[in-house]
Amino acid sequence: MSMSSHEIILRRVSENRIALITCDSHLKTQELIMKAISKAVTHWVKTTKEGMNEWILSSYDLNIADLSNLTADYLNSSLVKQGIYNLEIDLYGEDDYPEDFTYDTVLVLEEELD
Repeated sequence: MSMSSHEIILRRVSENRIALITCDSHLKTQELIMKAISKAVTHWVKTTKEGMNEWILSSYDLNIADLSNLTADYLNSSLVKQGIYNLEIDLYGEDDYPEDFTYDTVLVLEEELD
């Protein structure tokens, strides 16, 4: 199977925050990739002291934000077993967005069309 790059955006409902997840994988859908990441993290928690410690430190709520703070080396072998390579997670909050631009901002500068 050929591998391709993927980007997944997860939105935190309670706050104006998003996580941008990038990885390489032969998996084709975002749902399959997220399930593979969950399986990898579960395996890591189940089989390593570091994983179990992170699970406990997270108050049994290990989520994508917690994962973004970990080095990929900890999880790499579990991720690779699930077909996930080069996992990167970047978190963005409302302070990271440009003030003058939104999703719906018109990009054509009409004054320059004259």
